[in-house]
Amino acid sequence: MKIVKHSVAALSVLLLAATVFAQTAPAKPKAALQPPSSPQAATPPTGPAKPADCATPADPEQETKAIRNALTKSAEAWNRGDLATYMQAYWNSPETTFAGGATITRGYDNTLAAYKKGYQAPGKEMGKLDYPDISPQFLCADTALVRGKWHLKLSTGKEPHGVFTLIMKKFPEGWRIIHDHSSVGE
Repeated sequence: MKIVKHSVAALSVLLLAATVFAQTAPAKPKAALQPPSSPQAATPPTGPAKPADCATPADPEQETKAIRNALTKSAEAWNRGDLATYMQAYWNSPETTFAGGATITRGYDNTLAAYKKGYQAPGKEMGKLDYPDISPQFLCADTALVRGKWHLKLSTGKEPHGVFTLIMKKFPEGWRIIHDHSSVGE
């Protein structure tokens, strides 16, 4: 994951998720608010609300495994110094975004170029990457919010680490990152 000095507000992730929903869900009339009919009805739902036509995956356990597998394969490629294969976890689109520090990088090609500049330029190293925590939460059957931690071990003994929030979408070729917001721990 790209090392950054400051965290970008999580608002960008929520706005992107809302945009994904707005683009994929047809407009429906709003239902009138009804007062709760029982104490149970007044209990707030857990997790983000889903649009009425947005179902959860048929097999959430299998999809969770597929997301973790995509990220694990990506880290394995990173550890071999293979950025091209690492980037296969990302959606190859000009609409892919990476947020870190005070910067938002737009586009797959620009994200790849930023990784090359930050980790493969003279005097830079990629180190060994792992994700000690990956927690997907399904927003729809084909869309997941993935929270986690990243850890990088460098030959200098330094061990940068931080957290990430991804929005991943399932395409015919598998789960891909459409938005990555990563920050570095202090």
